[in-house]
Amino acid sequence: MILRDRNIEPVFNDIESKIIKEIDKATLSIRVAVAWFTSKSLIEKLIKKAAEGLQVDLIWSEEEKDSSKLSPLFHQNLLEAGGDSYTISKSGMAMMHNKFCIIDQKIVITGSYNWTNNGGRNSENIVIIRNQEVANIYTQNFIDLLEIAEVFPHSIETPNIFLSTSKFYVSPDEEFELRWIIKNSELQELNVEGEIKRKGSLKKSIKNSQTFSITASKDGFTKSKSITVNVYNRPTISYSIKAKNIVTGKFEKMSPSWGEKYLIFEGQEVSLHWEIMDADKVIIDNQEVTQLKGSIGLSTNSSRTIFIEAKNHGLVNEKVFSLVVSQIPKLDKINISIPTNININASFDFLDVAVPTIPIIKDFTIPEKRIKIPSISELKANHIPIQIASIPKPIQISDAFEMPNLKRRFITRMQTIWRKILELETSLFQLLKDKIYPNEK
Repeated sequence: MILRDRNIEPVFNDIESKIIKEIDKATLSIRVAVAWFTSKSLIEKLIKKAAEGLQVDLIWSEEEKDSSKLSPLFHQNLLEAGGDSYTISKSGMAMMHNKFCIIDQKIVITGSYNWTNNGGRNSENIVIIRNQEVANIYTQNFIDLLEIAEVFPHSIETPNIFLSTSKFYVSPDEEFELRWIIKNSELQELNVEGEIKRKGSLKKSIKNSQTFSITASKDGFTKSKSITVNVYNRPTISYSIKAKNIVTGKFEKMSPSWGEKYLIFEGQEVSLHWEIMDADKVIIDNQEVTQLKGSIGLSTNSSRTIFIEAKNHGLVNEKVFSLVVSQIPKLDKINISIPTNININASFDFLDVAVPTIPIIKDFTIPEKRIKIPSISELKANHIPIQIASIPKPIQISDAFEMPNLKRRFITRMQTIWRKILELETSLFQLLKDKIYPNEK
């Protein structure tokens, strides 16, 4: 199930497979904080990703009943692959009961699901959130947990380094933040700063890709950890919507009616035109396209929201617009002879109809009094004759028709009729006012 907001995906079934699929796509870092961790499939996946060179950090809740289920070889294999394992003891604080994972500093997986062998037997859920800002919030919580965590196995007394960045990909001069926690260290240095404290952060902006390294040492043991922040141009997106005019039959560029919402008729021919720069991947209307400049037709059977997403490595730009679809207005019957009563039956179901369907003047105000002027429909209902002698020719149409089949001259004639009706209402307004208040100026 994927919501209209594609950055949020709830999952209720086959959860472990979904987590493994997301971890498989990781290319930079994986941070996991879970209360219990006994799933062999997930353990092996983390070791594999650490061996590929990704930064893999695991925090878990140390309880006797759970630590006995974890093979000591797992931690040894994770360490040998380049990952790190930490535990939080229950003594002196509430139990660490988190169940979240941060991938590549842009995806968060969280929910009720336990990363255990028995997790799939229960009714559980996870939510996958693809949002860098949310990932940074969870990373700060991960760092807070690291402060009270211990390196595992506890016998390890060599330096341990956690280093993260708020963004792995930035545009030139875009600000990002480095954050770190170092354990079991007497001296620690950051290559761009010199000596640093065991916990800290540094805001930076760079014009070119750069690698940041921390070296920590204790009792002759030295350990280093590096992270690279890549610089690329953020993609730019420009687009336009064109629709076939139902009267002229020509395609015309549309303007949004409000926000990024375009009002169109059901079945009207509409096309999207785009031009994108500095992108290595483009997704339009949930389909990947290879052209940076092009056009496609859009379905207009129902209202919907359309996404244009452009990526340049880790930098993303997105445009979102909506097509608001309404039925074509239909005129059921028009009978006009000159001069006589006007009998118009019309049906309009569109949010922005060019032909007025309500009178312009509904009431007028004078000192201490207010009088409502009846609309055309109210006058007709009361059998008040309405005569318009200046309409060019009588029009007799008894069959129902739709707007796309009308000729331009008939549209012009209809507009003339409505204009005369509005002029008549204005005249009625003035006549009633003069009759009721003859001395008002």
